[in-house]
Amino acid sequence: MESKMCGPFFLVLTLLIRFSAPAFVPEIPLVKSANPNVQKNSNMTIYRLPKNVEPLEYTLKLNTDLTDFTFKGNEELRITVIVPTSNIVLNSRGLEISKVTVKNQKGFDIFSNFTMDPDNEQMSIYCPELTMKRQYTVIIDFSGKLSDDMHGYYRSWYTVKDTKKWLAITQFESTYARRAFPCFDEPGFKTPYTIHLAVSQGQTALSNMPEESRSNPDASIGNKVWVRFRKSEPMPTYLVAFSVSEMKVYSVENQRVRVWSREDAVDDTHYIQEVGERLLTALEQYLNVKYKLPKLDIVAVPDFSAGAMENYGLTTYREKLVELVDGVSTRKELEYAATVVAHEFSHQWFGDMVTPAWWDYLWLNESFARFFQYFIAAMVESNWRMGDIFVVEQVHTALMADFHTHPITASVQSPEEISEIFDSITYNKGGAVLRMLEHFITPAAFQATLTTYLDSTYTDGGVTDSNTFFDSVTDTMNTVTNQNWQSKISAFKNSWIDQSGYPVVTVTRDYDKKTATVTQEPFFLEKQETPSDKKWLIPLTYTTSNEKNFTLEEANRKLVLFNPTEKTANIDVQSARWLVVNVQEIGFYRVNYDEHNWKELITALQTNPSDIHVLNRAQLIDDAFNLARAGIIQYSVPMTLSKYLVKESDPVPFLAAFPNFRYLLTRFNGQLADAFKKHFASLVKSKYESLAAKSNKDHVEKTGLITMSQWACYLNVDSCVNKAKEEMSKLIQNPDYKIEPEIKESVLCTSLRLGGETEWNAVWNHYLKTNVATEKVLTLTSLPCSTYSKALETLVNEMITGQNIRTQDFVYTVRSIASQEHHILSALTMLRTNYANIISGVKKDELLKMFVKQLQNSIWNPTQLAELKKLALDENTEHSHAHMVNHTIEHVTKNLEWTEKNLASLQKWFKDEEDNPTPDNDSTTKNPDEPTKAPPSSATQPLATLIGCSLAFFVLYRRLESFPL
Repeated sequence: MESKMCGPFFLVLTLLIRFSAPAFVPEIPLVKSANPNVQKNSNMTIYRLPKNVEPLEYTLKLNTDLTDFTFKGNEELRITVIVPTSNIVLNSRGLEISKVTVKNQKGFDIFSNFTMDPDNEQMSIYCPELTMKRQYTVIIDFSGKLSDDMHGYYRSWYTVKDTKKWLAITQFESTYARRAFPCFDEPGFKTPYTIHLAVSQGQTALSNMPEESRSNPDASIGNKVWVRFRKSEPMPTYLVAFSVSEMKVYSVENQRVRVWSREDAVDDTHYIQEVGERLLTALEQYLNVKYKLPKLDIVAVPDFSAGAMENYGLTTYREKLVELVDGVSTRKELEYAATVVAHEFSHQWFGDMVTPAWWDYLWLNESFARFFQYFIAAMVESNWRMGDIFVVEQVHTALMADFHTHPITASVQSPEEISEIFDSITYNKGGAVLRMLEHFITPAAFQATLTTYLDSTYTDGGVTDSNTFFDSVTDTMNTVTNQNWQSKISAFKNSWIDQSGYPVVTVTRDYDKKTATVTQEPFFLEKQETPSDKKWLIPLTYTTSNEKNFTLEEANRKLVLFNPTEKTANIDVQSARWLVVNVQEIGFYRVNYDEHNWKELITALQTNPSDIHVLNRAQLIDDAFNLARAGIIQYSVPMTLSKYLVKESDPVPFLAAFPNFRYLLTRFNGQLADAFKKHFASLVKSKYESLAAKSNKDHVEKTGLITMSQWACYLNVDSCVNKAKEEMSKLIQNPDYKIEPEIKESVLCTSLRLGGETEWNAVWNHYLKTNVATEKVLTLTSLPCSTYSKALETLVNEMITGQNIRTQDFVYTVRSIASQEHHILSALTMLRTNYANIISGVKKDELLKMFVKQLQNSIWNPTQLAELKKLALDENTEHSHAHMVNHTIEHVTKNLEWTEKNLASLQKWFKDEEDNPTPDNDSTTKNPDEPTKAPPSSATQPLATLIGCSLAFFVLYRRLESFPL
């Protein structure tokens, strides 16, 4: 699943928010979370079903009423008895069970009765005549209500020509199939399904498989027609899907991918159908395993909690990921949509065809889908540089997420525990570790492993776990190399899959002996009271100024394997000026150097950035800022390093820098904001202006312009601000005026920030008017930029009532409000004074949780903290909410303490920079390849004496969330 918001909220913080200026909140994560705000069932004590019986096949009939939002169902469930028992235990939640019958193999009824256990979301059928190794058929009549919370079997709506139309759709991952029909609601139970849906004239029925037949009108159900679908492949309950609607289809003859949407958006789905067909073919070719079903549908759902969902043969998505309008949707939205489809299509193999035995092994679904989301998309859209974007959007976000967290292989039982692992560890880190594994064993061996793994596991029943996958890796490497790889692969699995965290490797050069010694330790942003003894198997790759060979093939040829049992590893660097470790950031670890090597790297970047691979330029920025944030090196290192960005021609290093800049801008909002903004504006100005002026931009330049314009306008670069004012004036004069998509968000936000009621009304009306999903979300995230006095009140009231802002879009709105410094104090006050209304609104206390969670990283001064404390102490605040707020107060307090600790050094840096400005490097700079003799004490000499001056900032947000979908 994509972009399901993780752990209750960790997952909603996604990749692209890392690249937004403080005034902007772009994309929700490609991380799916079964439910962004799972309410803990405190009465639940039994989380797993007994293993006494197993399902063999479901036949499911559902009659859905879109007038009163109810459904009636009949289910025939064929089971087999595995061990002696008198009970058949199923999952069921919120259903009315009217009748249960159990038949033996001869078709005779046998004695049974049933009881419900709502606390444990189970029903138990007592049947004393059950015999081991015999098959039985359980027949259940039931009914339920279509929910409005976007989980289980739920309702949604859209309008066509001012007519409101309703639809029913499913979202079952992870534990919501039990809300639609009684079932064995665990991923390890894979069975075929035959589904029948009743529809009225004009309605469309969809399910995992193609339609097989239709009945004559049935008078007993109001002359509806029963649509029967073909029997499915074996699949778990969470992948079952069906829908009743009036949607229309776009399809191409003899192609398997079809797209369903509201009728007035069908023409906007052509690109997704076309790229979807290419992605499906590319996956088949790479994996050398055919897709198992005869069709693969894409359904655009108006209300959808997840970004997307991989239901076998019937994938579902938010409308903005399917309906793309030329001249309105941005290139980044086009890219994002294609990669989310790649993610869900990858699941047809990883998760659907081969399914984890339990949620502990969720990574075997989501890590692979996140990996292929970029690398299969790169095969289909080769000029998008998705391999490079993967590093800044996935590797960097995972490095920021992975501190006090769980291993990639999790340990979960309850529904809320399951929900929490749909996070950046399972998605982003898992994908990054797979990328590291691919190059550790070579891409060819990795590809061969996947083919073997999928074929053999599918043949054995299609249920998998971590050992199953790594056994395939070992077998492949043993065959390919004719050596025993068991110990290496076992060490890799133990280090990266079964152990949380990641290392920072410290490289200390001996400039006389021409060697480098490498040590490792766990990386933490905060100093740990108890030292950790964790170690990892680390594939060390490197290059130097002598060869400047950044190819992965060469890196693998001279790879140094740093074993967890060793204290150090050694690298032969000869007389090179600089050394770079972790070529193309292929390994999941950070790198620190001795002071002299940092100095030489900075000199090389300031002289000729292209001497170092673009991904290593991005890596140096991200590592340096995070090492400084953790107190491992002084901030003078990343500050100085960032100055080279004046000469940077590629957008990727900027994408690595922006989250780091954002972090410092937020933390030092009151003290050093002007100095930071002035410095960063000097770095971004020329890049923005050159991109904006270029007429024939390629894909990467267009997507880069989005972020560059956001930052340039936020930093008050005159050319950007003036352009925004001009474009807004045209929109006010002509509401149908089309702003260039790539600058639209910066235009709207800047105009709202600098304008007033007139600009607010223009943008708010634009939001209400547009029926293009991508444009609607973009406009909504821009609205909180407004400084108009009624802006915040209007947005919060709209969320409370749910009239004009869909519940699925609350997170965009809340996150954008929290990112606006002019709203923080007012938002905190409003939470307290409107507490009762907020917790009783459309999403009840979920809206409060959203605000508190998002504001915790935005609060930057004691006044705001004091207002947050008032909410915790208010007598009207419920105990559970007060506990949540107090946890946030602890987080904010630590942030303020960190700011105070680092303030003086940054103030000194700015003063030194002002007193001793450093001229730009030019062609007269000495040859960076010319060896220099480092002082004997270079490894211990204070950084301040070696490193010059400059500025940089740091990372505030993750998504997933993010999220991966």
